[in-house]
Amino acid sequence: MPKRYLPNIRDQYEAYPFPKRDPEQERSRVIASELEMLGKINHFGFAGRQSFGPGFRALVAGGGTGDSAIFLAEQLRKRGGRVTYLDLSRTSMETAQARAAVRNLANIEWVHGSILDLPEMGLAPFDYINCAGVLHHLADPDEGLRCLAAVVKEDGCLGLMVYGRLGRIDIYATQELMRHLTAGEPSLAERVALAKEVLTRLPPNNILMRGRDRKATLDLLLDDEPNLVDALLHEQDRAYNVAEIYTWLDQAGLKLVEFSTYQGLGGVCRLEYDPALYLEGLPVLERVRKLPLPIQQTIAESINGSMGLHGFYAAKRAATIARLDDPAMVPNFLTTHAIEVCRKLAAAGPEGIAVTLRFEVKYTFRPHPATQAFLTLIDGQSDMAAILSRLAAMPAVAAQGLDRAALMAKLVKDFDILAALQLVVLRHRDAPPIGTIVKSYA
Repeated sequence: MPKRYLPNIRDQYEAYPFPKRDPEQERSRVIASELEMLGKINHFGFAGRQSFGPGFRALVAGGGTGDSAIFLAEQLRKRGGRVTYLDLSRTSMETAQARAAVRNLANIEWVHGSILDLPEMGLAPFDYINCAGVLHHLADPDEGLRCLAAVVKEDGCLGLMVYGRLGRIDIYATQELMRHLTAGEPSLAERVALAKEVLTRLPPNNILMRGRDRKATLDLLLDDEPNLVDALLHEQDRAYNVAEIYTWLDQAGLKLVEFSTYQGLGGVCRLEYDPALYLEGLPVLERVRKLPLPIQQTIAESINGSMGLHGFYAAKRAATIARLDDPAMVPNFLTTHAIEVCRKLAAAGPEGIAVTLRFEVKYTFRPHPATQAFLTLIDGQSDMAAILSRLAAMPAVAAQGLDRAALMAKLVKDFDILAALQLVVLRHRDAPPIGTIVKSYA
């Protein structure tokens, strides 16, 4: 029997399973869950060496209506890896099961239960754990994270997402409003109806409406009741800034591997965690660069002001990211969209190309000529030893007069940006190819 969870939270997701999904749509599309792209998991969590074959076990903790579990199981279908789905809401699990049935996925184990019971369930250990948008709804997120840490392998990896405190100020102000207006109303359905009425009356200067397309915002809430409940009527909701995430992970014996670009609703690009995005050319940047990394990233978050969520990878050990300077690494394009962008990067002039981040923020990427040549040599099969040999012989690279060490330094600097933009990832040459995800971002 589940323990120490809030019954009202379970009842909420029984009545309004989240996110809203129609199983029949599985016949025409698969939703690519941001953290669960195998290429990213391998690159950030397993130093590019994971095969995802028979014996690989993934847990989706708080699986909801199934986005992460379905996407993981689909990618693992022909590899032999398996997924365990866990959720407290039976209604949500039934939706996820219906989606899996439409896709004929037989590599998912279904468990109805609480994250807080994981250490005693006998399901462990897991190579990879996904827990996105769940821990911040627990009465004690610290305990929830420790329960996940207890069932991940010592050399395993976790993909986590929690709310960003600064970027959800408008949400929390609206939650407070709804608590006042619905106080004493025991029926969640009635609270939903009342919230809908109030939302349509919010003036343009209301904090939830400022800077947003009013019609699109209302449509997102009025036409999707599970989303309205999850965002504005949730009874248990906390959020974190960057510094708090580091502390939170530490109490569970975990380390932050890397923040991840997370392009879902309210998404964040990993470049936004770099203070240079905002302070480039200012003398104060030199002072900021002398601070510990968590403080640098917290400063970037404060300048940005709109990070509504934080997606990241965590692990019990430190060195989990694949390194470009390892000659055995094979670069791969992560998505079909990435191939298109990298073609433009390879052909760009000295002015580079402008990449649009959130809120129409423009980031100009000016890759070094060696990086441009490097992008033309990525075929998903050649390792860095072979690519470096070819690069050194290319006229555009030879003209730079760089020795092998200087050439690699230029590539490494640019590669971090390529990875942050979800363009290129690495796998070890002894690990089987993962393939390119058919994915386009609006």
